[in-house]
Amino acid sequence: MDRISGIIIGVFVLGLVILVIPDDASPVFTFNKTHGPSLPDLAGLFLMLGSWFLCLIMIARQWKPIEKRLGKGNAYLGMGLYLLFIAGIATALLFSFEWMLWVCIAFASTINIGFIIFAWQAKDTKAD
Repeated sequence: MDRISGIIIGVFVLGLVILVIPDDASPVFTFNKTHGPSLPDLAGLFLMLGSWFLCLIMIARQWKPIEKRLGKGNAYLGMGLYLLFIAGIATALLFSFEWMLWVCIAFASTINIGFIIFAWQAKDTKAD
């Protein structure tokens, strides 16, 4: 893992810490009856989404080695499931399905972390 990758992880973790720290600030807007980010939450989400977007770019650039490592069918199945769970997160936020939200977050995160690891490995292999 190179320095840039470490910075991306650090920014993501910082955003996560900001997001999970309890705060008493009022929501800037609401997703549903129970969810709405406050200003500190939005700052954490912004950091997390920025690093997530950079990781998506890295995954897209390393897609061919990921396909080769996982097999084309498995790579596309993983991506399809990932997109399905992302849609599940949006649906759960929209309709206040708390259990669905956390299940979809857990599965989407697991798949995304797997793709990031495979992309880093492909990137490190290319550098050798």
